[in-house]
Amino acid sequence: MNRKHILILLIALLGFFSLIAGYSYQSIQERRKVIEEEQWLLADKDVVDNPQKLMNKTLGKKLFMENCSSCHGHKRRKHFELDRRLEVRGDEYFSLYVRKEDSLLAIEDEKTVFLNEMVGGDIHTHTFNFSKSEMEQIFAYLRRD
Repeated sequence: MNRKHILILLIALLGFFSLIAGYSYQSIQERRKVIEEEQWLLADKDVVDNPQKLMNKTLGKKLFMENCSSCHGHKRRKHFELDRRLEVRGDEYFSLYVRKEDSLLAIEDEKTVFLNEMVGGDIHTHTFNFSKSEMEQIFAYLRRD
């Protein structure tokens, strides 16, 4: 084997190992991201001790990420202050707001008009068809407790 073949072989091996290292790094980064995103569950001792609360928060997160995160980001990003709004407005109103915002705007409900103006108008109106238990799961995810 001459020097040219050895050099080509070394370059190929270097490329192969670089590729493997890149995939390993990407895999580690993805795993770290998952761990960081789920850290909020492990930090809540009550959730760890209460399987039902854990399930509600987990299902609530799934519903939120599928239906709400495109506009509202997720719990740690963007303009996330939904937990505070939920605390101030209460479950009953917030549930109605999420499912029938268009009806509330039609009757010019003060709270709804205020919220709508505060977030920049009626770019998107909430008319989700969540059940009561789904709303409770989403609220469980949004709450800080």
